[in-house]
Amino acid sequence: YPAFIDGWLEGIGRDVTLVDGCESAYRFNSNEAHLDAANAIRNTCQNLISPENRYTYRAQVQVSFGIYLDAYVNPPDSNWYIDAGDQTPVQRFEQNLLSALNAADEYVWLYGEQASWWPSPHPTADKQRWVDLMPGIEEVLWSVTDPVAYAMRMVEEADGENALANADFSEGAGGPPEGLQADDWVQEGAPTGWSFWQSKSAESVGNPGWDGKVGCDAPGAATLTNVRKGCLIQSLEVKPGEKYAVEAWYRQKGEGVASATMRWQTPEGEWHAQHLDRFLSPAGTEGEWQRLVGVVTVPEGSGHMIVLLNSDGQQSEDDVFWWDDLKVLPIE
Repeated sequence: YPAFIDGWLEGIGRDVTLVDGCESAYRFNSNEAHLDAANAIRNTCQNLISPENRYTYRAQVQVSFGIYLDAYVNPPDSNWYIDAGDQTPVQRFEQNLLSALNAADEYVWLYGEQASWWPSPHPTADKQRWVDLMPGIEEVLWSVTDPVAYAMRMVEEADGENALANADFSEGAGGPPEGLQADDWVQEGAPTGWSFWQSKSAESVGNPGWDGKVGCDAPGAATLTNVRKGCLIQSLEVKPGEKYAVEAWYRQKGEGVASATMRWQTPEGEWHAQHLDRFLSPAGTEGEWQRLVGVVTVPEGSGHMIVLLNSDGQQSEDDVFWWDDLKVLPIE
């Protein structure tokens, strides 16, 4: 087999891509398993290739993974069984799908024998559909392949109460926020319910504020001015496995880059699972206002979701971000 691949690499043109489908991933059940296999395919396997073909290998071989759907519905005594632990099979499938997509170059493929996605001539598979055998799988596939469209729909359809305090910034500076507060989070100048942090190492000397004349839907917006590196902060109590649709709007004057991040802390207030930080994605504009959206799932071990409205690279008092109309909505 290595010699066969070596011959391919020697003969293919530059417009050809070889995709290693990694069928052995059928039993993978962790982020580490996908990363280890990706490292083996990209790096270790080059030892099996002739030195003169290794550049072609690095340039034209992609990592992919197969996911075997039957392993999520088979009984525990099956040789092809994936243990979902405390999760449902569909939740476990979602985590493994995200791990596979994170480690793959472009493709992840699904294979299943017990059911079908559409009418099939196969006598066994045609008896049931995967959407019935694994309820929620269609939603998962949509959420990972088009996360912005999925998040926009979730924001529109969510009917739970907004978890954020003063989410529309109708109130200016007021009392201290609820929840755990770090020593370097300050409330002076920040809108009610929010704290402010900025980086000393970046020599950031900006200020939070409130503008009662500006707003996305109605007057009242938070401001960050001359913040080289800093953010407005609100801490929310959450439980592992909870899912939220998140939306934020901002407008800008002058220099700098705005972003919104969801980070995690343990119930005791220690930073946690930083590799699972989630940035909201751009989702269109309305006049001068930019929309950001996302869907987040609370990781295991988390007790707090930290909402960060970030400013990076502002240089003077002429540089301002206005933040408004935030939503953190629980979804099923």
